[in-house]
Amino acid sequence: PPSPPMPPPDAAPPAAAAAPPCAQANAAATAQLVAAALPAVLMPALSDPTTVLMSDTRQTNAFVCQPQHRNTQDRIFGGLLMRRAFELAYATAFLFSGSKPQFIEVDRVQFVAPVEVGDLLMFDARVLYTTPKRTVRESTRAVVVLPPEVHVEIIAHVVRPGQHTSRHVNTTMITFALPEAETVKRVLPTSSDEAQRVLARIAADETRDE
Repeated sequence: PPSPPMPPPDAAPPAAAAAPPCAQANAAATAQLVAAALPAVLMPALSDPTTVLMSDTRQTNAFVCQPQHRNTQDRIFGGLLMRRAFELAYATAFLFSGSKPQFIEVDRVQFVAPVEVGDLLMFDARVLYTTPKRTVRESTRAVVVLPPEVHVEIIAHVVRPGQHTSRHVNTTMITFALPEAETVKRVLPTSSDEAQRVLARIAADETRDE
């Protein structure tokens, strides 16, 4: 069969397929969030006092899992991980806001892998985003004033220093209200990964509230 005709030497290469509109919107929102943090990264002394970098909200702790923490399957009881995550999340929200937090809900708990007796467990918590004080109208048409909220993400890893390895075992999202606060700082992600986590969490929260 005859060969297909060759394009002329100066022909332009075929255009790449355009990204879906939702992907374009997500990329634009990610870039916008990261760009908002640049002044604070490059000029920290001149940064907006009503904002804070996500990395500056970070709190961590670590402990060795003991035999008394195991369940009937000789694995570490999931309730221990939840309690430790909650305690660190509460401390993170308190240190971030300077106002006593009030627990609202656990938004998500994801157990990825089991934890064994003797494992060195590390928790890493940070404020993912905040919600300012706002007025909403309930189904009864009553107007309710909601206090500021702090949304904390806690990620747990089993680390093995002797082997230079780590393993992700749990992720938890916990929301606190600040009933004694009038305002709350806006949290700024400084990387695309952080920004995408923020956008994904906000979208999940909005879907749940609908």
